[in-house]
Amino acid sequence: MSKKIHKTHDTFVKELLSHKDSASEFIKLALPPAIHRQLDLENITFLSDTYTTKELNAYLSDIVLKVPVSGTAGEVLVSILIEHKSTIDHFASLHLLTYMANGYAQQRKRNEKLKVIIPVIYYHGKDKWQFRPLDQLFTDVPVEFRMFIPNFQIEMFAIQKYSVQQIHRIAEAKLRTHQLTAEMKTKSMTYADVLKERGLQQGRQEGSLQSRYDFARKLLLRNMPIEEICELTDLTMEEVKKLAVEMV
Repeated sequence: MSKKIHKTHDTFVKELLSHKDSASEFIKLALPPAIHRQLDLENITFLSDTYTTKELNAYLSDIVLKVPVSGTAGEVLVSILIEHKSTIDHFASLHLLTYMANGYAQQRKRNEKLKVIIPVIYYHGKDKWQFRPLDQLFTDVPVEFRMFIPNFQIEMFAIQKYSVQQIHRIAEAKLRTHQLTAEMKTKSMTYADVLKERGLQQGRQEGSLQSRYDFARKLLLRNMPIEEICELTDLTMEEVKKLAVEMV
């Protein structure tokens, strides 16, 4: 995937989750109830921190949220890791190991009290992805040696496993605030349409040209740039321009 598509996809997700209400809805979907019910989602803080490195930037980008733990003085960090590739990465746990270590090292460097990092991978591919923990990457290792392999849990937000209604709530959460400008509202509705269409396409034949044309028309009506429509629909620039002319 090109850097241009990386940027488009990152912008798409980061714009979608740029408000506390939408981030809160995302966390409720992505984390188990036993976890998110202990979090004070009314007081999420967006951090400027990033725990990626130059090498990790080829694989993922991140959004780091600081969330208080209800009834305590403690806080956790929810890291939303946006996977650049829409294909399964069976060695993702190696990248996550570097990411987690870097996150804790940054906290220590700033002499902060260590906060638990909860990693959530945002996966937008069509294939079912069963995350492989680090210890599963090693074969023919005697059980006595496995104590030396670092291990940790992650949560996977695979967009295809959620209903249209669930996904739509994330985008609609941004519309519940009175602080949005008209432009921001238009963008939020565009993102809602994109997510809704991705959900609807689960029940359609893969690669249906007509469904991609229909999707592109909806995005053109939302005034999304043609270049971004091409990247989201896999249509060529010429095909999208032709659709735009036909709609005039």
